[in-house]
Amino acid sequence: MIPLCVHGSFVLKPHRMAVRQQSIAHIAIGGAVFLTTSAVNLQLPLYARYAATAHVGQGAMTLALAGYGSTLIVVLLALGGVSDRLGRFPVLLTATLSSLAATLIVWAWPTLGALALARPLQGLGVGLSLAAGTAWLSEALDTDGPRRAATTTAIASTAGFGAGGLLTTAALRTDATLTPWSFPVTAILLSLSAAALTRLERPERNLSAGIARLPTFPPGSWIPAISIGTAWGVAGVVVAVLPQALARLGLGAWDTTALSLMLLAGGLTQVHARRVDGLHCLRIAAVSLPIGTLLVTAGLHQGSIALICVGTFVLGTATHGYGYVGGLSTVSQRATLTTRARAVSGYFFCAYIGFTVPAVAVGYLSDRFTGVTAFGWLSAAVLLGSAVVLSAARRDRS
Repeated sequence: MIPLCVHGSFVLKPHRMAVRQQSIAHIAIGGAVFLTTSAVNLQLPLYARYAATAHVGQGAMTLALAGYGSTLIVVLLALGGVSDRLGRFPVLLTATLSSLAATLIVWAWPTLGALALARPLQGLGVGLSLAAGTAWLSEALDTDGPRRAATTTAIASTAGFGAGGLLTTAALRTDATLTPWSFPVTAILLSLSAAALTRLERPERNLSAGIARLPTFPPGSWIPAISIGTAWGVAGVVVAVLPQALARLGLGAWDTTALSLMLLAGGLTQVHARRVDGLHCLRIAAVSLPIGTLLVTAGLHQGSIALICVGTFVLGTATHGYGYVGGLSTVSQRATLTTRARAVSGYFFCAYIGFTVPAVAVGYLSDRFTGVTAFGWLSAAVLLGSAVVLSAARRDRS
């Protein structure tokens, strides 16, 4: 009996230590992704005040914000696999410090010019953290690593994109200043996150890999690419065009509610999506996406805020729920250890191209015709994209 006890304790201790190390890595890396994405929308509630203080119009404001998207796309296109060569730790640390620098810049100089300087740093932080964070987690988690890593990244980033703006909104309720307490709080948390990353075990680097490499698309990953491009195309339209369409109907006060419902639905469905097969998640998203788009279109046609809010909630189950988690999980699982970071970059590259391009087209149609007409054309495009995803996912399964 004594040898068995000794042997049992000898086996259990290393096992418990390994589990503890994985849990710490899970929290630290997931926290870094959450905080870098939170920093992106931290200044969102103050955009109008920055523009008013600078005495500029919507065009100059849009130009000041454009550095985020353009930098992010360049990072995903050219530097998605940089963590293969340099290591996951230095790249994720750089992402965290970039977001920290962006937050400190706007906190120290709360102006539109400072925001324009900070936006590229935010794009750099998000682009690096999504690819390196997902790849690092996949290697740090032993059991079903790629799928769990994809789920963690999806949940952390979705929560992060919504949390920054909400934190500043709450801070402004206590003090309507251009430097609310949400800025230093986020800066402190980012600093702690960077310190936590230094305590983690660091995976080996691939010294034969190049620094600047294009994204890669593993076999079968074009299905999630089309799915997320279509889904985030709708999300981009909702963010960019829906507020103006609501204002024309005299419903402008509901724009934040409609957008929040989309993120809320995504967060709620991610809990179930993490337990479902990736391709099945994509099929669910391909059904809910056109339904949500049609509901929003009908709501705009009838001037019904109830239909619009139900529509954005249904959209969120696809854009930030089943479609997001299912696609990222499928790509991560089909990639190899040496291609995973670039595969994740390719996935997010398609996502952000979708987020950007359709919004411009639908915005033009909305200005030229009406919001209802624009969303009608969007609904037709979404039906086509969803049909392609459903058909391809069915063939892939068979």
